[in-house]
Amino acid sequence: MGRFIAKIVKNQDIELYKISDKYIINCDAQRNNNNIDQKFLTYLKSGIYISILLDTAKDIFSDKRISSEETLVSDGKWVWSADLIHYYESHRFMWPQEFVNDAQRRSFQLEQLNDIELFNLEAICFDIGRTVFDEKGISSSDEINNSPIRQYKIMVL
Repeated sequence: MGRFIAKIVKNQDIELYKISDKYIINCDAQRNNNNIDQKFLTYLKSGIYISILLDTAKDIFSDKRISSEETLVSDGKWVWSADLIHYYESHRFMWPQEFVNDAQRRSFQLEQLNDIELFNLEAICFDIGRTVFDEKGISSSDEINNSPIRQYKIMVL
């Protein structure tokens, strides 16, 4: 699966930002203009892990090993690739302003999710992989495999 950020609101199209290496490189080139917001960084690091790939990826700037883009984190409303936390902290990745504003509006507090809500997020993430990134994977859950295809509004950064 590719790197992404998704806004997931019940009964609405999923807003999906596909994040390219080129965008991250451009963020790094402009990083002198962007400061790290420590509250926001703590918020990102406190996210709930929706899926974890027990492997690492290589930082696109160095040989450093970082979380895989396929490891997914959520605050209950948004889901993002875990490697973006590293790119924010080390290379000033610029998050979509709507994401930042939403975190600020909630005073950097994560939503508390129950097991059903976590399962639904996992199903949506699986759907993103098969629908948006055209993956052919199969989940260990028949419910997830048979979950309905969702509608997406896709932006590429």
